[in-house]
Amino acid sequence: GYYVLSRGDSFSQMALNILHIPVNFGCEIGHLWYIYMLIGLYLVTPIISPWLQQASKRELEGYLGLWIITTFLPYIHLVYPEVLGEAFWNDTPLLYYFTGFIGYFILGYYLKRFGYPSAALSWIILIVGFALSAGIFCSRIDTVPTVPELELSWGFCTVNVFLMTLGLFSLIGRL
Repeated sequence: GYYVLSRGDSFSQMALNILHIPVNFGCEIGHLWYIYMLIGLYLVTPIISPWLQQASKRELEGYLGLWIITTFLPYIHLVYPEVLGEAFWNDTPLLYYFTGFIGYFILGYYLKRFGYPSAALSWIILIVGFALSAGIFCSRIDTVPTVPELELSWGFCTVNVFLMTLGLFSLIGRL
């Protein structure tokens, strides 16, 4: 309704935009991007839950170690655009199943099961992550031509955001 009134969209365009929502978010609801990620996590939960419950600490650390390596990929792509089997025709490179938000999901489970880092270490991790993010942002703001390239400094699945998330989640988890 907002675009009908504000920019003169037709009611048929409004209906088309609404029908598009279950397929993918558009500009009209870009702020709800995380809903699709959450739905994906909810769908995979019954599949990975049995493994999580039976996995040893070492197995979980192995998975998380590979996932943490993938948080460096956005920066590696600055030098090597295609690595580990990536190609325009290959949607599933080597570490495909270790990337993305599922790592945060498993990290949360790991921390809940095996404990959080100390408050002091959590603060250090948070500050290091923030310093990296700020440094990357400041170094790129005058050198990249587009906002999507600048967003690398706060990309959700980058090592710096992982560090901030780990630090903050650990501090909150200790309350």
